[in-house]
Amino acid sequence: MAFRRSRRPGLPPLWRRAVSATALLLVLALPVAAGLVELSPLSGTGRLAARPPVNVTMPAVAQQMPDAGGLTPDDITPPNDLPAPAAEPAVAVAKPSSGLSVPILTYHWIRINPVPADQLGFHLSVTPDNFAQQMEFLHYAGAHPITLAEAMGALQTGKPLPSRPVILTFDDGYGDFATHATPVLKRLGFVGTDYVVSGFIGHTAYMNADQIHEVEQAGMVIGCHTVNHLDLARIPAQVAQMQIKVSHQQLEQLLGHPVLDFAYPYGGFNGQVEQMVLADGFREAVTTQGGTWLQIGSRAAWPRLHVDGADSLAAFAYKALTGTPGGAVQQLLHNFATQQAPQTQPSPSPSPTHRVAFIDQPSGGRRST
Repeated sequence: MAFRRSRRPGLPPLWRRAVSATALLLVLALPVAAGLVELSPLSGTGRLAARPPVNVTMPAVAQQMPDAGGLTPDDITPPNDLPAPAAEPAVAVAKPSSGLSVPILTYHWIRINPVPADQLGFHLSVTPDNFAQQMEFLHYAGAHPITLAEAMGALQTGKPLPSRPVILTFDDGYGDFATHATPVLKRLGFVGTDYVVSGFIGHTAYMNADQIHEVEQAGMVIGCHTVNHLDLARIPAQVAQMQIKVSHQQLEQLLGHPVLDFAYPYGGFNGQVEQMVLADGFREAVTTQGGTWLQIGSRAAWPRLHVDGADSLAAFAYKALTGTPGGAVQQLLHNFATQQAPQTQPSPSPSPTHRVAFIDQPSGGRRST
C-alpha cells in the first residue's frame, strides 16, 4: 500500500518571519551561564532525581507527545522499491568505505490498536502476537539481528557480518517495548535499538527510567530521539541544536555511558541537521526513507523499512530478508508454517472500521515516528 507524503502549507512570509524571530528570541533570552536547566536522570516514577545539573539551557518548547489520535501520513514512509531478490552470500561483507545492504526495520507500538477507527494508529501498531511470530520466523530462518555499531564496524573494517543480518529499531520509547518486545527479543537472543524521547520518559504509555535500565540490562540498545519529538527540519536551527544536544546529555547522564545512535522525529532532516547530529558525537542517524544500502558517507541518513500493522508474515519476511532469493523466502515461510508452535500463532490484527484517505488528513496534528 503506497502512502503519499503531504507537506504542511507554507506560512505567509510575514508570519514565517515572526515565528522564526520569536523562536530565536527565546534562545537568546536565556543566558547559558545564568539560567541553567537541570537535566537530571528521571526516576522510575518519572520524577527528577537529585543529580548535578548539566550546563546547558533549553528554550521553552511545548511538549508534543505523539498519540494514537493525532497521527498524519508523514508518520509512515514504507518503501515501494524494495531491492529485487538476489543471490545470497554466505555472509555480508563490505570493503572499508564502500557499502553493504542490511535492512533496518522500524517499529513503533507493539500493541493492539486501542482505537479501531484510527487507521494510522493501526498501521503503526504491530500486535504482540504478530511481533512474536515475526521474531520466531527470523529465528527459524537463520536471520541475525545486529546493532548499528556492528554495521558501522563492518563498513569501517570490512569485517564480515553473520548471514542474513537485520537491524531491529523501535521509535519513541513506548512502554510496550519493555513489556511486550524486550521479553521476546531476550528469549531469542536478539537485540533491538529503541530511540527514546528524553522529555517523555516516565509519562503515560512511555518507558520510565527503571524500565530503560531494565531493557538495557537485557541487552537492548538505547538511542536518542530528541527532547520533545520535534521535526528538526521545520524549527529554527538554534532550537534544533538544543533538541539534539540536551536529549543527548540527558540520556547519557541517565545511562552513565555514551549514546551513539540517533533517529530523526518524523524523519525530518536536512544537511544542516545532519551536521549538527554528527558534531554532537552521534555515530550514525536513521531516517524514515526506504532502502537498505548503508555507507559511511551517508551515516547521518541511513534508510529504514517500516513494519506495518497490516503486514502479513510474508510481507514482513521479504523486508527482513532483503537480498534472499524469493524462492528461498517462500520455502522458509512454508516450512515455518508447518512447524509453527501453537503459542506463536498470531491473533488477527484489528482493522480500522472505516477508511480515511491519507491525502485528506490534516498535516498539523501530532505525529509519531
